[in-house]
Amino acid sequence: MQFRKVANRMQCLVAVYDARPADEGGKRTRQKMIYSFPYWQTDFSDLQPVDLNDGTDEQRAEWVEEIRAYGAKKHQEMQAYRDGKLAEELLESMDKASKKIGENVDFFDGSELKKIRASIARLTKALDERVEKKKRKTS
Repeated sequence: MQFRKVANRMQCLVAVYDARPADEGGKRTRQKMIYSFPYWQTDFSDLQPVDLNDGTDEQRAEWVEEIRAYGAKKHQEMQAYRDGKLAEELLESMDKASKKIGENVDFFDGSELKKIRASIARLTKALDERVEKKKRKTS
């Protein structure tokens, strides 16, 4: 099966042999679209073989599994991208915040500095928990 992006939709294409005589345009393999879905969709748990346009029961069951596998892989790729993008944005925000604090430290009173320290402590704790969780998953 091939997946092709057309506008904001994905098309699922399978090879189908055209058995008509060659003089009628047959005797060759053609692509047939059996299903299409929105580009950002990754959950195909509700997809059933009867939802596909062509093929035998066995073929449709195989195709559903291929589409679900494609969705799972795409979900992992999108999640990895989001995680990387989020980390990038957080680092940029933290850099800006630390510069502002450094430039304006004389303007903060004791209670404001205490709040800033508490906020940084919460962030540090959350990051440490996330790192530990990832370590446990990989080991």
